[in-house]
Amino acid sequence: MSAAATTPASVQRGLSAPSPPSACKAELVCCPMNNGARMPVLGFAPIFTGGRDSCLQAALDAGFRHFVLEKNSVNDQLIGSVMKDWYRSGRLSRDDLFLAVKIDGSEIQKVTTNIPQRLHDLGCGYLDLVVLTNEFEDSVDSLKEKWTTLEKAVKTGYCRSLGISGPPMVVADLEELCKTCVIKPSLYLVEGRSKSIFAQLPRLEMYTKYRGIQTAINVRVDEISAQIPGGLKQLQKQVFQYSRSPSQVLVRYFSQRGLTVICESGESQTTTNCFKVLDFLISPDDMADITRILLKQL
Repeated sequence: MSAAATTPASVQRGLSAPSPPSACKAELVCCPMNNGARMPVLGFAPIFTGGRDSCLQAALDAGFRHFVLEKNSVNDQLIGSVMKDWYRSGRLSRDDLFLAVKIDGSEIQKVTTNIPQRLHDLGCGYLDLVVLTNEFEDSVDSLKEKWTTLEKAVKTGYCRSLGISGPPMVVADLEELCKTCVIKPSLYLVEGRSKSIFAQLPRLEMYTKYRGIQTAINVRVDEISAQIPGGLKQLQKQVFQYSRSPSQVLVRYFSQRGLTVICESGESQTTTNCFKVLDFLISPDDMADITRILLKQL
């Protein structure tokens, strides 16, 4: 589809998109990206406390191979050390991993030095994805300029795909970027702690599908109650019916909706549990109920 194509009227109106069919087969744990790469549908963003690597070790043990690393590189050497131990033991190779790193939009001019340093600290030769954490606070022209700078990271071989993050209410700005950029965004990462993001997701989902961009969402699984209107009690029916934790139910809900889910956690047991969500399906009625729960009180 042409980059200059206009946004469909249904997207402009923000109509809700139907939930895509989903399956729990092991071979479907990756989703295709618009540049031909494949990305695991479950990702992990480690939260380190006191310099401990327990949550990262738990994530690797559980089966996570998709990691999203914060724009602050203070833990890169720790992460690199853990990965190297896994490489040396034969339990892991670089090709098994999908590594994504966030880049602060305010630091974009340092990208040609920051990314090589991060690659060195992480002990890898390339990144699978670099995500610009623009938050869409700047003008569209500023966003385009930053994106052009970031495209150099792909051309020089530092990374293979580009993504962008921010709130879900940015369809117009995202369309302006897609019309002019050389390397299209492969991923849009929805960030934020506001409950209102759930009301704004359908319009973004319809747009990203139209543009062939994968949508991902950060879920702070240690703080599920803070992300659900009314708290955890709202999910008691589904927790009981599927014999799963609230975090597992919510992660599976988003995954079944067709989103890539990035689980943020610093707790080893929570991390382990969140990977165990691809072996069950939420019924259509329960998917609708959870959607209503997320939209409640908005």
